[in-house]
Amino acid sequence: MDVAKQITLNNMELTRFFFAIVLLLVSAHWFGYIFQRFKMPKVIGEIVGGLVLGPTLLGFFAPNIYNWIFNAFEAEGKLISIIYWFGLVLLMFISGFEIQRSFSKGDKKTIFALLVGATAIPFLAGWLAPSFYDFSPFLGSADNMLALKIVIAIAVAVTSIPVISKIFIDLKIMDTRFAKIVLATATIQDVILWIALAIATGLVSAEAVSTSNITSTILITLAFFGVTLLIIPKLIRFSNNSRLNLLIKSSASGYALFICFFFA
Repeated sequence: MDVAKQITLNNMELTRFFFAIVLLLVSAHWFGYIFQRFKMPKVIGEIVGGLVLGPTLLGFFAPNIYNWIFNAFEAEGKLISIIYWFGLVLLMFISGFEIQRSFSKGDKKTIFALLVGATAIPFLAGWLAPSFYDFSPFLGSADNMLALKIVIAIAVAVTSIPVISKIFIDLKIMDTRFAKIVLATATIQDVILWIALAIATGLVSAEAVSTSNITSTILITLAFFGVTLLIIPKLIRFSNNSRLNLLIKSSASGYALFICFFFA
């Protein structure tokens, strides 16, 4: 078979794909504008736009139309997923770029208090939930109640850094102390919950979870943050001033995208 035919889309597939993207853009921006007009976060309207076109509404009430638009050919879902991941990576890159790294003693106390209130207490509530409600139908084939309790606790405590970041960007407060504290708290919270999720996954996997696996997960995560925050900025500054850095001389935006996707 011709290689070109295997790796390219035909005219009709391209048309259907771009039609789906146009619909998503129109729906997201239309609902975003409506929500903004009513003094609500624009990102919530954009999410509603996705719900309208997704399986929740269009897929439920008009499955044939939904499949014609978003399942027109086998790879369309993956192509749309790529667009989603590009958007998410760029959003988080821009958010991180706007955040200040330095924290005062008062900021650290506030972050600690938020971690206790927004992570520890909700996590405990989720952990205790199976004592008051029967979650046994959701156990799955592994039949591991401990893993399920961890997942429920994570679901109650987890936050959405992308949504929070988008709200701050829309409100033009990303560079404020408030945004810095909230996003720092959310980042630490997510790291803790990802570790908890790794433990839950290990409990139901074929391989038994061990203290060494948990420890290595924590150390690798902390090492990544340490290198990223302490060493990489110096390397980037050195690279910015290097005569050999032809990419930044050719295109500053291309250089920024290179750094973004390298870390992703």
